Amino acid sequence: MVILLVTGQLAKKIVEDQARKCKKEVKVVSLNFPVASLMRPAYILRELRPFIDKDIECIMVPGLVRGDLSIIEKELGVKVVKGPKHAYDISFVINSFDVKELSKEIPADDLIKEKIKRHVETELMKFEEDDSILKKQGNYRIRNLKYGIDAPVRIIAEIVDAPLLSKDELKRQIGYYVSSGADILDLGMVANENHAGELKDMINFVWHLTNIPLSIDSMEADEINEAIKAGIDMVISLDKSLLYKVTPEDKVHYVVVPIDLSASYFPKTHRGRVEFLEEIISLAKSKGFRNIIADVILDPPFSKSLLDSFVAYKMLREKDPYLPILLGTGNITELIDADTPGMNALLTMIAYELNASFILSTEVSDKCRGVIKELSIASKMGFISRLKNTYPKGVGFDLLILRDKKLKDETPEEDIAEIIRVEDNENFHVQDPKGWFKIYVDRNNDEIIVHYKPSYRDTKSGLIIKGKSPSSIYRKIAELGLISRFEHAAYLGSELQKAYIALKLGRSYIQDSDLF
Repeated sequence: MVILLVTGQLAKKIVEDQARKCKKEVKVVSLNFPVASLMRPAYILRELRPFIDKDIECIMVPGLVRGDLSIIEKELGVKVVKGPKHAYDISFVINSFDVKELSKEIPADDLIKEKIKRHVETELMKFEEDDSILKKQGNYRIRNLKYGIDAPVRIIAEIVDAPLLSKDELKRQIGYYVSSGADILDLGMVANENHAGELKDMINFVWHLTNIPLSIDSMEADEINEAIKAGIDMVISLDKSLLYKVTPEDKVHYVVVPIDLSASYFPKTHRGRVEFLEEIISLAKSKGFRNIIADVILDPPFSKSLLDSFVAYKMLREKDPYLPILLGTGNITELIDADTPGMNALLTMIAYELNASFILSTEVSDKCRGVIKELSIASKMGFISRLKNTYPKGVGFDLLILRDKKLKDETPEEDIAEIIRVEDNENFHVQDPKGWFKIYVDRNNDEIIVHYKPSYRDTKSGLIIKGKSPSSIYRKIAELGLISRFEHAAYLGSELQKAYIALKLGRSYIQDSDLF
């Protein structure tokens, strides 16, 4: 049986090259149309009729073809599916998957990625619904969340200076972090201030919005004790001195750190840090604290103890294979001027190698916006990789943001008669009599805002157009007849796309300025 690959003239060579790499029998039909993705189903049906015989089991059309492909299937009596969006992926799709399981509506590469992702999510759901791991040593429950050596690394999102936020801002941050994949919300208190009297109302307010576990990040005994009375799930963190001031409660989970604030003592060497932490854990247990979680404290780069802190985590795990461990990764991501996705992926994989239970982070600086979502994705990557005993590669989730795993650039035709090279012309400015546009980004709502002004002298009136995609905005502008010059339309499309990329990548957007 043969798979019939349909293409146009420009992609013919690529598709033929891919066909030679296929392990199944394929046949290439190159229709007399330049760009395959612009072909319509009715045209494909008409042109394909002469090529259909009894050996054809499936017709694969380009993934970007639009329209109802079922008319081809009904008329020719052969299954029709969409191939990948990029011709370079044809052999991979055909060699790796049953083409009969592909779709007439969704490009093959998108469908396969979704199938893998759904499989991963099913595996994660199975784990979340299976309480049998709680019978195994090293696994625990906090509220409705399982954690421990067999669970995914759980992500704790700190809301910095929570008492200083209005209820609207607190609500916004809670919604943002929950939608980003946070497993636990952490109320970060204000250093050197006491907001114990506000905690009961604040905690009740949060629990009206979400039922995920809640922690308090404080080194003030009054605040911690009030939070415990209000039913807080976790305390971050207890140093040695706080063990004498905080009243233990069996349902609360406590993070302990190798610090004694009363003596201004914090060991810098890995050995000293682990030994002091063991002393604090022993003291905590003797005072009635249960559900103890250890945080060695991950040090920033060039603090002279970054590597030592990693070694300390490793040493602690070797001494106690079942002790719950927390890593605070903000000390790394906030204090390096580098993009965070790769750092978060690596730090999360280290957490998995340590069988750590939690990663605590926040999004203080603008460059760290999106860190909780990155950690949530990385945690899924690590959990599935551990489950399947494989590398965190091709598992359905990834943090490939700026680079493609495989480049799929297309090349121009080789027999073009003339090539025109153009230079930048910054002095070309012709005003559009229809008016002008000022473009902004709204990061809270993930939208592009376009302010249209019909007169170059008018700075107040006009029209605001909002949308999430450049195409929806420029189509509305065209529909309303707000633009009249070709170069103005091209300029507008370019700026809208820049604004969209700036939103997605967390870069500043200033109209008429380069993104990179």
